[in-house]
Amino acid sequence: MSAILVIDDEQDMLALLRRIIADRTDNEVDFSDDPLKLSEFLSRKDYDIIITDLKMPGKNGIEVLQEAKAKNPQTAVIIMTAYGTIDSAIEATRKGAFDYITKPFRKERLLHLIGQALHWRQLQKENVLLRRQLETKSGVHALVGSSPPMSALLNQIEKVAKTSATVLITGESGTGKELVAAPFPEPQERPAVYPDRLRHNTRNHYRKRTVRSPQGIVHRGFSRQERHGGGGKPRDSFPR
Repeated sequence: MSAILVIDDEQDMLALLRRIIADRTDNEVDFSDDPLKLSEFLSRKDYDIIITDLKMPGKNGIEVLQEAKAKNPQTAVIIMTAYGTIDSAIEATRKGAFDYITKPFRKERLLHLIGQALHWRQLQKENVLLRRQLETKSGVHALVGSSPPMSALLNQIEKVAKTSATVLITGESGTGKELVAAPFPEPQERPAVYPDRLRHNTRNHYRKRTVRSPQGIVHRGFSRQERHGGGGKPRDSFPR
């Protein structure tokens, strides 16, 4: 069940909103005619939606918006305004309000707007949950899918990730390239190889591990003892 807070200093409007919202939705709805009590309400409950009038004594709708967003940036704030203050309502949406509605309004319009805000809040909650789940996972396990193309992709990632090969991952924005890249070691985790050192090490390696047979054939990777069977006495010299 979602929580909604309605703030309006006019008792008649507050009574109308009570009939529209409380009687036609299954949500938990609180009402207040004093915007100065906002902090008190926010300390007791985390509201999914706050519906507030724009022009109120003591604290206007913009200030309500700012305080609500400071408490929970994911709260959907809907601004109610008269026609003459519509520019201020538009400015409120630029500052983070979910939307605005002009007075007088049809109840269907208000209920539709509340439904949109609740859907947006649900998406926000699911997004937070998915992010937390991904933070607890790593590598290929963070990818979800069982179709043949996805299975083939997962198998390929698992094979290539075990190597030190350089991998180029391409794809359109939003396709999950960062999830594909997660199993591969970071560059700093792979040993750095410098060209000069590579040539030096390679030269030393072949000096130690390269021998020539009497036939003049070069055998790499075998010592003289390994080349001639290991058990016998190696020859002291070879033709060059």
